[in-house]
Amino acid sequence: MLRYLLIFVVTACAWSQAIVSNQTAISGVVIDNHSAGKTLPHRTGTGSPNGRDNCSTIGETYVQTDATAGQNLFVCTTTGTPGTWTVQGGSGAVSSVFTRTGAVTAQTGDYTAAQVTNAFDLTANNALGAHAETFTDIATPANPSAGTTKIYSKSGTICSLDSSGNEKCTGQNLVTSVFTRTGAVTAQTGDYTAAQVTNAADKTASNTYTAGAKQIFQPSASTAGERIVAGALPSTPATGDLAIDSGDSNKLKFWDGSVWQTALQSVTSVFTRTGAVTAQTGDYTAAQVTNAFDLTANNALGAHSETFTDIATPANPSAGQTKFYSKSGALCSLDSAGNEKCTGTGGGTGNAAAFVTTTFSATPTFTAPSSTAGTVVDFELSTALTANITSSTFSGPTTGEQVNFRFCQDGTGGRTVAMPTGFDALTVDPRASACTTAAYYWNGSAGRLLSATGAGWYSTTVTAQTSVSISGTTHGQGTLGIAQCFDNSSPRVAVNCSYTRDSSNGNLVFTFSPAFTGMIEVLGGAAGGGGGGGTGTIQSINNTPQTGIIVTNPTGPNTLVAPDPAVLAKMDQLQYFKQNVCSVSVAGSALSCNIATNITSYLDSGNPLVVMLKMANTLSTGTYTLSVNGLSNLSLMMPNFTSTIATNAIRNGLYYLVYYAGNGAGVGPCTGSTDCWVMMNASN
Repeated sequence: MLRYLLIFVVTACAWSQAIVSNQTAISGVVIDNHSAGKTLPHRTGTGSPNGRDNCSTIGETYVQTDATAGQNLFVCTTTGTPGTWTVQGGSGAVSSVFTRTGAVTAQTGDYTAAQVTNAFDLTANNALGAHAETFTDIATPANPSAGTTKIYSKSGTICSLDSSGNEKCTGQNLVTSVFTRTGAVTAQTGDYTAAQVTNAADKTASNTYTAGAKQIFQPSASTAGERIVAGALPSTPATGDLAIDSGDSNKLKFWDGSVWQTALQSVTSVFTRTGAVTAQTGDYTAAQVTNAFDLTANNALGAHSETFTDIATPANPSAGQTKFYSKSGALCSLDSAGNEKCTGTGGGTGNAAAFVTTTFSATPTFTAPSSTAGTVVDFELSTALTANITSSTFSGPTTGEQVNFRFCQDGTGGRTVAMPTGFDALTVDPRASACTTAAYYWNGSAGRLLSATGAGWYSTTVTAQTSVSISGTTHGQGTLGIAQCFDNSSPRVAVNCSYTRDSSNGNLVFTFSPAFTGMIEVLGGAAGGGGGGGTGTIQSINNTPQTGIIVTNPTGPNTLVAPDPAVLAKMDQLQYFKQNVCSVSVAGSALSCNIATNITSYLDSGNPLVVMLKMANTLSTGTYTLSVNGLSNLSLMMPNFTSTIATNAIRNGLYYLVYYAGNGAGVGPCTGSTDCWVMMNASN
């Protein structure tokens, strides 16, 4: 019995000394180690377990043997491979310094100067504050690198040293005396010479003043501001030198570069007259007056314009003389027989025309150049119609001018054109690549259609040509095509040109003397130069082509009428419109004018005579007669062959076409014993 008890006691003692290791799990057992000599509950090792050691159970512990005491016990708070280990210690414990653990020592870069209180930052400007800095004196150091400067203390002074070895110290190079004087030095005569003082004038030497540095010498009440001493003239003068010549009555002279000239010489007489001389006829000739017009010789006026004031026709000059003057905006000449010729009228070249290219858009602006009544302006778009013109603007119009437009369809066709506000509507030829031209008259508030043609116009440029041939097939304007020439200026201006036309095929032959450079334009039967009205194929409101005369309506849109077919059949004479512009004089109910064409021989040939009237008056209601070149006092009829002219039907400043109807022509309403003139484009 005693032996078994002893064995039990020994066994119990052996259990109390057992070591539990290798992760032996004991659960449900209370382990009492209070009497044990030691316990080892933690795993140990060097280095932090974070980011390194695995953790399979939250609560595992680890002691870092090379860490600071109190900051070396880690507990696993999150399982994983590796797990998350949290250091255990007092509140606010530091787990690492600058990402370093263990026995952390100072390293370069731990702090910047900005993080260290009152540290001097070598990479930035520093405010040193109100205190002194103490430097220890050193010898002059080695030169710094290029672009840097060393600052140091030497022998009680602050010094700087640049990369070239230039040393500058405070208190060095002090002035010991001024002009050999010491103490409180004050200015004395002779301290400087004029040459040592910037911009000082030296009284003992020549001085050259800067250009524009004007010298002003102010006199006093008793003394002059400047004096040149009289003496003999210098032997080696320079241009511009002044001198008082003692050898010539003390006259003021100047050297002009070659001789001495006497200044301020007085005039003893004018045109042999003395005293208070006034202007007299014959003092000068025109040749002695710069740019004077010499009435006894030919004069070259140069490249400029002369301005005349409009006057009424003056009295006839003497035989062998001609008067030139301005009248109603035209330059006129009058001979001793009373023959008056004005620019833009009979025998002339027609009124000036301008050719303007307008940039195409859906809303273009047609800008007319400055002009006078009767001027013709041709507008052409920069490209074909690639879209509809939905609206347009007319800018800078002049009352009484004719405005021509040309519109060409692109390869698609079908484009429409909205004319500017106030203009009669225009229907353009809708065919692909077809061109439409339209002539309008601007009456001051509205644009009235004079003519329109789907045939368009043909143009070509020539250089230094004396003869040009254009076949009817080439210009495509038919046998009634009318030609107009423009010079090479910008914008182009209409000029006179001479040509013949074959009425059977429309072939045109131009002759020029001298050689011509510019543009030739062929219109499809519309009036040229002076403008007015004309024939041609137009698109009516229903797009049906019609041929006839556009009639000007002073109160509304213009209309198309068809005068005598025999006249239209012989409209070959329309090419003479420019030569047949006739300025009308009105005396009561009698109208008269003259043209260059010999109408007697023309009528004898059996051709209808067409004349363009340029009106200087607006006719009141009544009946009128017209005399052209002495073909006297024939009745003037309206297009509908009535003899009564309505008020405003024929107006001042406008152009009107009339044709002679009578025995000579063999056509018209006046055939037989009665001859008359029939208006072609006046409003009924």
